[in-house]
Amino acid sequence: MVRELVGGVIDGVRGAGYLAKHPRLWKLVVGPALAVALAGALLFGPLLAIVGALGLVGWTSIAIACATVIATIAMLIAGPFDELLSEAIEVREAGHEPPEFDLLRLVHEVTVSIAHAARRGVSHLAFILILLAVARFVPVAGPVLAAIGSGWVAARFASYAVYDSVWGRRHWRYRDKTAYLREHRWRTLGLGLVVAAMLVVPGVNVIGLAIGSAGATLRTIDDERR
Repeated sequence: MVRELVGGVIDGVRGAGYLAKHPRLWKLVVGPALAVALAGALLFGPLLAIVGALGLVGWTSIAIACATVIATIAMLIAGPFDELLSEAIEVREAGHEPPEFDLLRLVHEVTVSIAHAARRGVSHLAFILILLAVARFVPVAGPVLAAIGSGWVAARFASYAVYDSVWGRRHWRYRDKTAYLREHRWRTLGLGLVVAAMLVVPGVNVIGLAIGSAGATLRTIDDERR
């Protein structure tokens, strides 16, 4: 378990290092990063200005909600670009022939990915609502339990999002995606933890999914080589 969890963290570090070594790929990162930053500022700038008196429970609730919404917005905006990024990495590292650009194919893949993400998001939303209730109504330990639980949920959501940049182009069914997450639970969770942590750090959150997608792609290439 620990070895796989650490391996997932290393996948995230590897993805960051790969993007740092290949600046030409940043054209697929900068655009959606700016869009996510603008959306986050418009949504949470006014909110953060009025939460000073909320206390620990209020801050925990806001953190849970913000992390979830930011991850969702980032995935919707960056998803198509992360698929193109993943594809470019496979062309470079696995020797795949670069496919001809097909707008209809891209729209279809992105639409399916969004539909699957929405399906998974329903279960995550249920957990978030439970965690908000725990933070609000369980005395003393509630905020701590909610913070730990929100970290787990955010990591699972993030791991799905970054691996879907690979799965979407392979036209995997939803049940195949969830089966992979179960089979490689701790490895994918490790990468998800790295991405989830970046998603709550201002400035870094806008490139978190791109780094995670690069790490997931490199991991997939290694698996397929074996």
